[in-house]
Amino acid sequence: CIFEIFPSQGEALKTEFELKVKSCAVTAERRPLRYQFGIERDDESIIWLMAPSLNNQATILLPPGEPLRIVVQIQDSTGVYVFIKNEVTVANNSRLNLTKIQTSVESDIAFDWPSALRQVLVT
Repeated sequence: CIFEIFPSQGEALKTEFELKVKSCAVTAERRPLRYQFGIERDDESIIWLMAPSLNNQATILLPPGEPLRIVVQIQDSTGVYVFIKNEVTVANNSRLNLTKIQTSVESDIAFDWPSALRQVLVT
C-alpha cells in the first residue's frame, strides 16, 4: 500500500490535509480492508483521529508539529494489520492555545478531533 498526504505542509487548524491509501495488493478473500488514521506521539503511542472505516481516505485539520507523524492502520478481513507512517509539517497558527489542545489530546477526545481542536481556537 502507498500512504499519501497532500499537501505536505500547511498551517494548524487551517489547512485541510488529504490522507489517502492506494495500491494495496490484497487478494479478494482478504477484503474488505479497514482503515484508521492517527497521529503518532513521541512515545510511539497513537492518537486515533477517527474510528476504523472502509474509507481509504480522509480530509482533516491537524494540530501543529514539525514534523507531525501521521499513521494509518490497515486491517484485512482476517484481522491481519499493518501500520504505514508518513510525515507532514504543520506550522503553528498564532490563534491557537496549545495548552488547551494538549489537554484535549490527553483527554482522548481524538474521535472528534476536528471539532475538539476548533473549540480551542482563541477568539
